[in-house]
Amino acid sequence: MTLPTASNPISCTLLALTLALAGGVAGAGESKGETDGTAAARGQAEPGAADTGSGVSTVVAPGVAAAAPVTCREGQRPFGAGHFTLADGSAAVEVEPFCLDAIEVTADAYAACVRAGACAAERLACSNAASFAAKGKGSHPVNCVSWFDADAYCRWQGLRLPTEGEWEWAARGQGRASRYPWGEGAPGRRACWDGKGSAMGKGGRQGTCPVAAHLEGDSPEGLHDLGGNVREWTASGDERERVIRGGSWGDSIDWFLSAGFRGLNHPRERFELTGFRCAAGPLVPVPGAATGAATSTKGARQPNAPRSGAPRPRVSRAP
Repeated sequence: MTLPTASNPISCTLLALTLALAGGVAGAGESKGETDGTAAARGQAEPGAADTGSGVSTVVAPGVAAAAPVTCREGQRPFGAGHFTLADGSAAVEVEPFCLDAIEVTADAYAACVRAGACAAERLACSNAASFAAKGKGSHPVNCVSWFDADAYCRWQGLRLPTEGEWEWAARGQGRASRYPWGEGAPGRRACWDGKGSAMGKGGRQGTCPVAAHLEGDSPEGLHDLGGNVREWTASGDERERVIRGGSWGDSIDWFLSAGFRGLNHPRERFELTGFRCAAGPLVPVPGAATGAATSTKGARQPNAPRSGAPRPRVSRAP
């Protein structure tokens, strides 16, 4: 039994629905309860996905304009093009079709890259909560990685880091514009975090969780841990600072788990709260989609540039 990966390409298809079809799938529920991640490992149908009988999944994407299907490799979820304003109101973002890993990169997956000689293993024990090479944490997200470590792994897989525009578009539910990846409700037990109502109680969590262990926190598109477990490096930023997105196991403020939370770190910094997941363009180019950069912006500030005076994300346990 293995967790979903992004190593073997298969087709999973995102089709824009007409209003009539959208009504037919309304009310798809979230999976309940905390698990050790084995439900996701069994390849169960993701929320909003339907088996067509041909080995191809049709994934519902509310709020996406009519477009050609988006095909992704196994372990990734498809997202259509869209135009929206970042949650902080600083820029309008245009996103082209893309694919995003369903899970954060695990310690075991990163170890495979190290064995292949494509990834570095130095300095991955940055704290007692480090997951790399830690007993029993192979299915946990790898943490203590620098931006360069994350970039090297994704390149080894033939992938890339997502832009922050892509990350937020996925976390907000595309056109649904949800506060959290799962919807509008408070995090509670939906996520691996350290706040009020969490499984361990506020202040009780001491490290990461297995990926896909909090199915109530999944997005309707089938993404796990976008809110919680580890914050995630993105491709956006410059040589001085890179944008990170998402909350972590050590955060106790619910806003940190929201789709709009944004932080900045030097690309060589590494913390026990930070990991990553990979992205890619569609396997089959979408007709009419722009080539090259996956995200462009219109507005006063480009999202690939750090905000002047922007607060840095917490790098230790949040209060």
